[in-house]
Amino acid sequence: MKIRENIKVYHCNDKQRCEKFLKEDNYLIWSEEDGIWLGSGMYFWDNLANAKYWKEQKKRKTNNRKPLSIVCSNIYIDNFLYLTDIDNCYIIEKLWENYCNMMKKSYEYYKNVELGGKLNILFHSKVTREYFSKYNVIKVIGNYPYTQLSPLFYYDVNNKKPQPTLSAKCIYTIKNSNCIFNKKLGSVNLT
Repeated sequence: MKIRENIKVYHCNDKQRCEKFLKEDNYLIWSEEDGIWLGSGMYFWDNLANAKYWKEQKKRKTNNRKPLSIVCSNIYIDNFLYLTDIDNCYIIEKLWENYCNMMKKSYEYYKNVELGGKLNILFHSKVTREYFSKYNVIKVIGNYPYTQLSPLFYYDVNNKKPQPTLSAKCIYTIKNSNCIFNKKLGSVNLT
């Protein structure tokens, strides 16, 4: 039996969709994001504390009107697009440039489409679909400069030197439900 590399991830959403995610094998809580993040897909955090943070943000945005849940699962990472790797970023940008040239898009269009929009187009375009079809998961690091400081170590968000930080958050988007397994509630007694 081949062992596939995987990681545990967390997602926060309304209770009804989370329950459906847990019950149905192929159901993803799909986001149609096309802004600065990773395009369409189901978004996950790499730890429970970040999912709890997101839960508090959702409670605030909805004035606490919806019951929320956190789910966790494992995801296979053998078909992973790392946008934490500068070389991959250069490849994707070159593919974007080639796509825009081939489609005769203006320079303004080329420069003004945000990451999520670029990825959505590149994942679905006949020109680039073959390259992107191998990826089920995309990973990026998000900068959250107002993250609470840790008593364990000190860091300065304005410091230009390498240092440990909690303000960098791993974010994943899943494009295909086939890479998800071991689904369950993220924590007991979360409302």
